[in-house]
Amino acid sequence: MFIILFLLIASTHAFATHLRAGNILVERGNNGCSQTVKVTIIVYTKDTGNPNDVLFGGDGAFVDFGDGVVEPVGYQPNHLIDASKQIAYAFYTTSHTYTGAGRFTISYQEPNRNGGVLNMYDSEHTKFYLETTIDLTFCNQPPVLKVAPIDRGCKGIKWFHNPGAYDPEGVDSLRYELVTPFQARGQVVVDYKSPDDKKILHQLSNRK
Repeated sequence: MFIILFLLIASTHAFATHLRAGNILVERGNNGCSQTVKVTIIVYTKDTGNPNDVLFGGDGAFVDFGDGVVEPVGYQPNHLIDASKQIAYAFYTTSHTYTGAGRFTISYQEPNRNGGVLNMYDSEHTKFYLETTIDLTFCNQPPVLKVAPIDRGCKGIKWFHNPGAYDPEGVDSLRYELVTPFQARGQVVVDYKSPDDKKILHQLSNRK
């Protein structure tokens, strides 16, 4: 009985799909001059009230520091934001020391992307992926995103999102650009369509 119960729980964890969005935040010590960085991965989840559906990390989850070092991410606790809208968040913080200067892409990947995403193929079985690039060739703090990506759109009304990015040192200019989402490093999701694609807009118009 114990073995059967354990397998059922493990199966639920493995196939839970709940990750909506996320950010990678990077901080450099020594006023932005250190080769050691603090990395915080924040994900926003769909919390249905079932504790097995809001696990962050675990099997298949890892952070890649872009210099050949990969760190597994164990299961992290979930924190409820809004029960009525099933919104929660979880985070993982670690540190890493680079052995030299250069540009490095820090990424996070795990299997549990949210299902039902219209403008890509089979989101439920497409890995969730985040990345950010840092430059350690000179002293500089990476930008910070202050606004969580958990907006809700309304049918027939324009939707806007400003991530609230700012430069901690107040010297760098910032700009935004829409890109095709990735499912792994250098690998975009399958059959991505722009949000203003006519087929996507038609599917949205038919949703209640």
